[in-house]
Amino acid sequence: MDADSKKNYIDYVTNVLGIRSIIAESVESSLEQVEQTQTAHSLSSKLNSISFLFVVENLNTYQSEEAELLNKIVASVKLPPDAFRLVDLQNVEQYERAFTIWMVDHPELYQQKLPNKNQTRSETDLVVFSARILNVKPELKKQVWNDLQKVIQYQKKNF
Repeated sequence: MDADSKKNYIDYVTNVLGIRSIIAESVESSLEQVEQTQTAHSLSSKLNSISFLFVVENLNTYQSEEAELLNKIVASVKLPPDAFRLVDLQNVEQYERAFTIWMVDHPELYQQKLPNKNQTRSETDLVVFSARILNVKPELKKQVWNDLQKVIQYQKKNF
């Protein structure tokens, strides 16, 4: 999306729809990455390497409130900007990563489907509720925060 298109879209959202806050910067850039990743995937199967990968179910359909909460969740872990990526669940195969945070609507169902490349994979995979679910059920936020402590500990230990 070029600069003029972004400005026109933001003007439309602000002036016509009356939305006061726009998707947070890192989530917006992640949505752009989803577009770019989908295009790049058709051109190349080359894998990208990243330390922390946030795999978000239906990321490209997030509304501003969900995206804002997602941004706050990612910010709470205090990872350097170049150490993580947000990607849609459909694009996960394109990335080699040290640690994966699976943000899905039904973690209990997804836990059994985790890729198991080697014996230690479960130590570097974390399945938590998505921001979409946390907006509907805010009482689950504490559980997700407690789970995210694993990411913080992994970062301290390995980076």
